[in-house]
Amino acid sequence: MRSEPRALKEWWPNEKSRYVLGQRSAAWVKVKNYQEAEVNVFGYKKKDGAVLVGTEDRVQGHAIGIWPADRAILRELLDYCGEDKGGTIWLPPGIRGRVKFKTLTPRRHMRDCSWVGFKV
Repeated sequence: MRSEPRALKEWWPNEKSRYVLGQRSAAWVKVKNYQEAEVNVFGYKKKDGAVLVGTEDRVQGHAIGIWPADRAILRELLDYCGEDKGGTIWLPPGIRGRVKFKTLTPRRHMRDCSWVGFKV
């Protein structure tokens, strides 16, 4: 029998637990597999407070959940160099950040995109 890493044994206390169809059990826990990516920050949507991000030359996601400290940095960037066009404030190229997301759609959009922080 192959020995599992110690951290896995601490996280998964009962490796002999069985899946029972149609029943919930503490032995089986749903774990969402998020990916993390370094992205370009393109702008900010005033209506919902989302940060517009992407890994290419186009917006691929609307990141939510920006922390107060990062929101203060973003506010300064928007005031200093943001270009207000309708409901969106666009930023110049070169601003980088990190996000986590579930998966990329067939059109390469980030599904369930959440803000992690600025990349310095």
